[in-house]
Amino acid sequence: MVVFYFPLLALPLSLPLVLLHPVMPTVAEWGWLLGVGVFTQLGQLALTRGLMTMPAARATALSYVQVPLAALWGLLWFGETLDPDILTAAGLVLGSTLLSLGR
Repeated sequence: MVVFYFPLLALPLSLPLVLLHPVMPTVAEWGWLLGVGVFTQLGQLALTRGLMTMPAARATALSYVQVPLAALWGLLWFGETLDPDILTAAGLVLGSTLLSLGR
């Protein structure tokens, strides 16, 4: 049941903003929107199942890895540069995540 709370709350909250400036997506954009929706729901199902099978503190510690992964995706997909500050921060996040999972 937890998996359905997000869409049930997100739709009525975002609908007024959509109605202010409605834009009809193209056929290709409908495909992208459908893909985002399906994979978001599958990801939420997997996250919920994962949180049910392992201790929450250990499972949620892995969410910090999103930041370095986002920087990596930016590099690979969008050609963004990784300056020394980003690399240092990513190393600290990954190191602290591994340290917290080691216990």
